[in-house]
Amino acid sequence: MDRMGYRLTDPECRSTISNMLSEGICHGAIQLPPDGQPIILLNDRQTIGGYPKLDSVMARDTARLAQMTQGNKVFFEAVTIEDAHAINLLAQYKESQIQLLSLD
Repeated sequence: MDRMGYRLTDPECRSTISNMLSEGICHGAIQLPPDGQPIILLNDRQTIGGYPKLDSVMARDTARLAQMTQGNKVFFEAVTIEDAHAINLLAQYKESQIQLLSLD
């Protein structure tokens, strides 16, 4: 693992897609390179890529992911875009409350 990405191991993950055009890559995108080992892209990722993208990880979760060590298990939970926005708003609210408490 490095600041570019977190490589996962999954023996069943393969893609039949080849010859993809390169396109922009977002923070947290999960790419599937030809070796079948997914990569979650982090802060220092490339800006464009041509591998299939499986999904993406919420930005708040990539910070926790970056703290994990090799061999840790990673679990995914599907959320809607509306739920993702609600989760982010709640986290921002909690952070603002912590900041207010620290000012006292």
